[in-house]
Amino acid sequence: MSANSSAEEIFDLFDNAKCVVMSLHSSPDGDSLGACVAMKHYFKGKNLAVKVVSHDLLSENLAESAFAEEVEFGPSIEQAIEEALATHKQGHIVVLALDTASLEMIGKRDSDRSLGDLKKSERVRVVNIDHHLTNTFYGDLNYVDVEEPACCGVLLSLLRARGERISAEMASALLLGICTDSGFFSYWPHAEKALKEGAFLLEMGAEYYDKIVRVVRNSIPLKLAKFNALLINNLRVNEEKRFAYSTCAFEEVKTLGLNDAEVRLGVNALVGIKGFEFVFTLTEIARGKVKGSFRSQEKVDVSLFAKALGGGGHKTAAGFILENASLEEAEKKVLEVIGENYSHAREE
Repeated sequence: MSANSSAEEIFDLFDNAKCVVMSLHSSPDGDSLGACVAMKHYFKGKNLAVKVVSHDLLSENLAESAFAEEVEFGPSIEQAIEEALATHKQGHIVVLALDTASLEMIGKRDSDRSLGDLKKSERVRVVNIDHHLTNTFYGDLNYVDVEEPACCGVLLSLLRARGERISAEMASALLLGICTDSGFFSYWPHAEKALKEGAFLLEMGAEYYDKIVRVVRNSIPLKLAKFNALLINNLRVNEEKRFAYSTCAFEEVKTLGLNDAEVRLGVNALVGIKGFEFVFTLTEIARGKVKGSFRSQEKVDVSLFAKALGGGGHKTAAGFILENASLEEAEKKVLEVIGENYSHAREE
């Protein structure tokens, strides 16, 4: 792994910036939303111009949360950078990439994106803060901590180390990311760390029930409940390697009205089913385009499977997208990759 920049370097860059631009990552989740909103409140507290955009939509329940009101939906990260450069004629602009393992995942997924696409001027600096094992250290400054349960946990650690004030608004947003990425303090191996961080954020004034539980856990949209039921009904089992998986065709995705952020939540319906060391879902999000998501309990490093399929993530949670493949072709390919990498991925 490449070396991290120091917290001092990162915050010195923030302190001297004219504007900070952030984007939720493609198919955004609670950690992406929470991290960006928390830092928006931080920068506003420093009287620094800040903008958060998202090209992709959130899941229905997150979209109805108070956190989503802090995001401008529609513009791309490139458009936001151009606007910031036009507004601020002097000084540097910081593009802060949070919870984003690679350049292609910033905002709208774009496998052809280069650092030059973001650095449209020598005044633009890119800061990359993340917790993914597969992060490519693409920023001018980078800070990646794979021992944190969420990017929001990385931010919390940096803010506390710097002695920065954490407002109640920041605490709620950070708690959102930690809750959603840790499965509400249940995913191995960071469950206890997530719980401790959550307790600290409650002391800082985070609103756990009203802003997070009520929205994320107690307001599951009917279409997501139907999606979960479909995945359970389609469950297939490999008893030899102790894994299970499910598939969902594009026609079903279209009928349910799911967006990409909602599709990525489906795998959670399979997590915790007794008897399986890992699970995965394959969902056809467009004709010839299949989204895959892995989840592991403890012993199997599913990031190795995802990486072999062109994706990435963590040991216990990873994903990928296969282009120009039917659902049947994707299923065959994934099963082949599992067979080829299983002995290496399984940790005794």
